Amino acid sequence: MLVVFSVAAKREFAGAFWVGYGIRRLMRENSQIGNFSDSYSRYNASLQELLYGQKEFADQIGSMEVKGVAILFACTHSSSGGSRVSKIKISNLSLAVDLGERPLLWLGNAGQEESVTHLEERFTHVPTTKLKEAVPFAIGIHDSSRQASAFLRRQLKESEEERIRGGCAAWIGLRGQAEDLKLLVEAATTDISRHVREQPVFGVSQMPFEEATDALMEMVRGR
Repeated sequence: MLVVFSVAAKREFAGAFWVGYGIRRLMRENSQIGNFSDSYSRYNASLQELLYGQKEFADQIGSMEVKGVAILFACTHSSSGGSRVSKIKISNLSLAVDLGERPLLWLGNAGQEESVTHLEERFTHVPTTKLKEAVPFAIGIHDSSRQASAFLRRQLKESEEERIRGGCAAWIGLRGQAEDLKLLVEAATTDISRHVREQPVFGVSQMPFEEATDALMEMVRGR
């Protein structure tokens, strides 16, 4: 059973727990971010229902919808008296999420720039490389944030971890900004890691304009 605590309640609890907040982002009408690989979501209430007692209503903008997305951090108490993050989950509020019966401290909604600032701070302090790899995903979903774009470009150019560079390349492409095409083509042809070189190709394939299609064909012919 998922237990939800509001910040205002100031209720203390021991052991493992989750801390989460939401953002709003533009998505295709039938698209979702989350885990659909098990039966959990079919038989349990959505995060929106657990948090607010009602199903989510998405604002329609043409063929797109503005949907709520939760950013969730699995935490444990540390010996220093603080807490340590062990996992990051991203999910639409309209989906059910298996949080392992840990209580959830819900912080409400955040603006996209405010959220990216928080995630960048997390990026510098998370204890493992595997956990750090989840942060570009969390930042990449901030579709209207200039700060998110700057972070992804910077990590693609500067990170020493190939999985981080690769993840940033994929999300840069998914964001579909024309000014990033040259950066992705460069990464696809010059990065020392084969894994990283594959991700910009995927990223370019996701860009919805003719110049990206032409660049993709050139890269394919050059291989």
